[in-house]
Amino acid sequence: MRDAIFLNKGLSYAFTSYLSNLNNPDSIEYNSFLSITIRLLELIYGSSLIDAYKSNDSLNFKNILQIYTYPLKDIEIFLENIDCFFKFDQNNSKQLPNPYFKAILLALYDMFIAKKESIGISFTEEEKFLELAYTTSTKEPYQISYLYIQEENPLYFEKYYYSKINNLDVTKEFDISQTIIGSLNLEALGYVGVTLNDLTKMNNEEIKNAQKKTYQYFNVDLNSPTKDQDLIKALKDKQTKSKIALSTGNGYVDILLLMSIITTTISLILIVVLKFI
Repeated sequence: MRDAIFLNKGLSYAFTSYLSNLNNPDSIEYNSFLSITIRLLELIYGSSLIDAYKSNDSLNFKNILQIYTYPLKDIEIFLENIDCFFKFDQNNSKQLPNPYFKAILLALYDMFIAKKESIGISFTEEEKFLELAYTTSTKEPYQISYLYIQEENPLYFEKYYYSKINNLDVTKEFDISQTIIGSLNLEALGYVGVTLNDLTKMNNEEIKNAQKKTYQYFNVDLNSPTKDQDLIKALKDKQTKSKIALSTGNGYVDILLLMSIITTTISLILIVVLKFI
């Protein structure tokens, strides 16, 4: 029989929030930060992590977190931060930004990057991670609004990710556009399964074929003198259509009110990110 507390109260609450709302994916609890934390952990490490929790096997749980060489000392800090996050929220009547939000999320990014460097990941897996991990790929309205409450610079985590995987100095400001080689549209290439790491391993002919495949995916005329601008417009239109599907209509009245305030800001950020591509 599993103990009521698994390692600490915060982690136990996170698992409960996630597992008790599996059949209610539109709920605030399922999309709360601690629940997202467990969802990201499951994405990185698989269902064996959930099994370790259900069987109350804390030793195996920590061992699983180390399989991609993520240090045990950092795991202990990560788990402690989850507990501190939970305790802070319990007494946060003024709804102030939680000081442990960034530390937990950055640790999750580091875990994912460790897996990427250790065994490699598919484009689909990376896409799922970025959608969950509070980036411009995130579509869930509660997550988006929560990010704006917690972080002054909503693009921080996405910049952190690309700086780490491209060995850039994370202490300095940089444009996400700097992860793009030449005139290639890396974000558009992503839709056909080509990443920056893939490009660095390709010869010129392979790069040209990947670019051609991208134009075809977005129905852009290869012979048009404005094909690069047309590609940017097609990409932007596709992203805009994705954003339109944000509203769930299930208990999100106050969240959607907040979303109406920040929608313009989100659009501006996407334009800033894309205009250099």
